[in-house]
Amino acid sequence: INIVHVPPFSGIGAEETRYDRPYRELLIGQGKPGDILRNLLLDIHRNRPDHWEKLVSRIEETFGYHILPPQYEGLPFIVCEYLPGIPNKQNQKKLPKLDISTAGSGFLQVLMLFGFFYARSASILMFDEPDAHLHVILQKQVYDRLRQVARDSDSQLLIAKHSEVLIDSTSPEKIL
Repeated sequence: INIVHVPPFSGIGAEETRYDRPYRELLIGQGKPGDILRNLLLDIHRNRPDHWEKLVSRIEETFGYHILPPQYEGLPFIVCEYLPGIPNKQNQKKLPKLDISTAGSGFLQVLMLFGFFYARSASILMFDEPDAHLHVILQKQVYDRLRQVARDSDSQLLIAKHSEVLIDSTSPEKIL
């Protein structure tokens, strides 16, 4: 059984190099999942292309942003960018590429949560306050998407939280 504890999102740096898996685990254990977000996205893109497409789709559905493939070859740091909209023929060249570090903390929290699901499928994922930094309107939508992503990735979801929105959205027999 793979068990992954994901602490609340704690911020993201402007630059992130490639880290090996044991060091990434150490950073997560120290409560710094934001320090490995780009590594997580790069792994999904390189090793699980079908999951990458699902991740991109979930982010588009939830936030209306388009995540671009991470770049690392020949660069000192992993570059992860997004478009602040979904490209189509009319706006494809008008949308600026933005580094993920410029996005809001709620968006980054959800990107990290989805990233762990798609990077570590068939796991038990323990999330502490997964709706941290989210507007109350987005909390139920994100919770519903997390449950769907858990089903898609053959994972189980354990959540520690205080949000009335999530508690009201969960059947009583599933609350401890």
